[in-house]
Order: sequence, then C-alpha cells, then structure tokens
Amino acid sequence: MDVNKAAGAILLARNRSSQRTHFSLAHELGHWLIPTHRPDAAQGFECQLDDLHRIDEKEQNRRRRIEAEANRFESALFMSPRRVRSQMGSAPDLHDIIALATKFGVSKEAMARAYVDASREPIAVLITHRGLVTGIYRSADFPWIDVKFGEKVPLESVAAIPRPAASMTEVEECDPATWMSERDSLQTESLIEQVLGQANNFAM
Repeated sequence: MDVNKAAGAILLARNRSSQRTHFSLAHELGHWLIPTHRPDAAQGFECQLDDLHRIDEKEQNRRRRIEAEANRFESALFMSPRRVRSQMGSAPDLHDIIALATKFGVSKEAMARAYVDASREPIAVLITHRGLVTGIYRSADFPWIDVKFGEKVPLESVAAIPRPAASMTEVEECDPATWMSERDSLQTESLIEQVLGQANNFAM
C-alpha cells in the first residue's frame, strides 16, 4: 500500500482459520478506509497477531491507537451492536456468546467484545490464561475492574479454579469486592459471575 492509498495489497498468513482470515481482511480494510491511517512509506501496515486484540482508541501510542481503531471498524462491519443486540437473550450469559460466535462465524473473543458493546446491561468479559488476566472488555457503565493485565485472578472468584475446555459454570453471585475497588464495590448492589473453560488453559 502506498502512502496515498492509491494502490495496495493485503497479505495474509497461511493456515489461519476462516474466522481469523475474515477478521484480518476487515482489519486491513479499516486501515485503508479510515482517512487518518497512513501507512509507512517503506513497509505499509505491518499488523501483528497481538494487534487484533487492541481496543483502546484513546491509546497515546499512535501505532497501537490506529490498530484499535481498525479493530473497531472490523467489529462494526461484521457485528454491529444493533445486529448483535437483536439476537441476544434476555440476560447476559456466556452460552449466548458461544452461540452467537458460531452464528456470526467469528471467534468467541471477537464475539465477547461485540457482546459487551451491544449489551444494555453493565457487563464485563475477562480473558485469562493460566490464572492470569490477559484481556478485559467492559461496557462503559460497568464499574472499574481493580485487577490489571498480567495479575492473578482473585482467589475468591470462581475463575480462580482451573476448568477443562468447554466446561461452563452456572451463573453465581459474587462479592463485588472480588473484582472492584472498595468504593465501587460499596456502590454495587450485586454482581454475578460465570466462567467458560477453554483450550490451552484459557478461560472466559
């Protein structure tokens, strides 16, 4: 892709799932169509796998910010909040995310992001790996989560218990102080929690 976006090509890695291929294409189209995104004169846009997880559009680092913007474009293209909301159940449930991921032909994590954006309830979805928090997606009205990236899942959470892939807990009540600051937990009437075990020691 030249700096004026007059011509270009999208190169994709082989052996990716169809879900990942579709989203990579949409991500790169986002770079092409968003006017403020300008490619490097020598190399164009060189997006890495980690870039597909960026969602903070207020990021100070320009490169990380435009990757987050391309991800938002990608998500809106496939899974607009209105479209997702029209097919959601009456209450937040991880079963819903799994079913919608299959229906839309996307990964569970991609659907989790879209689900959070579409929900009218204050919800958050966290991704963990080997008991450490690796991703946080929360709606604007969900209280601040006091656990940071790379930190251990609180021992009081049902998510602290390793679970086999594809296993799902029931929806359980959780002490808000498990995940929130003391101030936010005192202002939160109730919090419920549910966990999906995934392959390779991941969980949602």
